[in-house]
Amino acid sequence: MSHSTSHAEHQQSVSRPDSEYRRDDWWGDNDVDDDRATGHDPEDFEYKRERAEYVAHSILRQTGTLVCPIALNAEPDRLASLFEWLETGEAETGHDPTAIHQEQQKVELTEPEVYVPLQTTREFGGKPREYGQRPKRSRYNPEHGYIVGPQILDRPEEEFMQIVEYVLDHMVADDDIGLSQAERDRLEHDARRLKQNGDYRDTDALATILEDALTDGPIGADN
Repeated sequence: MSHSTSHAEHQQSVSRPDSEYRRDDWWGDNDVDDDRATGHDPEDFEYKRERAEYVAHSILRQTGTLVCPIALNAEPDRLASLFEWLETGEAETGHDPTAIHQEQQKVELTEPEVYVPLQTTREFGGKPREYGQRPKRSRYNPEHGYIVGPQILDRPEEEFMQIVEYVLDHMVADDDIGLSQAERDRLEHDARRLKQNGDYRDTDALATILEDALTDGPIGADN
């Protein structure tokens, strides 16, 4: 299998509806105009949570480091892992021969630059048919060529809390939201607890705080 063929097949697998690295499954400047994006999907749609996640990603993305989630998290094309597993029963990472990256690493994505072709949901001759292009440009990994939405790296605790405090102060000042000072202080405490707990990425923690600011009842009651 040639390198270009492997690359094409890997990019196609990333675009499949069941892929956790779908371009439309990450918050980036590459919106997708289909059923998943417009809310017409028959699956349950939690508007408040979806909106909170969107706002949290938008806020953190403005000053965050945006990296390729595939190069950072997905199994690399690392043949040594296979030999490590055969010899010791353990390996540093898994081995995916279709991957382009050869080790898990942080690679910053470009600004939105690439127009991605639209694809039919139905396969023709074993693969979807391309037509036209998406209306917005997409980011890509300049080292490996992956076209994918960004993963926002977590910040140090105090840097994250500065953002939380700014957001909560804005919600107190906004009469349409009407967040009380007591609620603001409680949410700040909850945000620090979520950050220190280590089970939440910054994007999830901020989304949880935003959702709770507009919803009755304490967050993380089961944590």
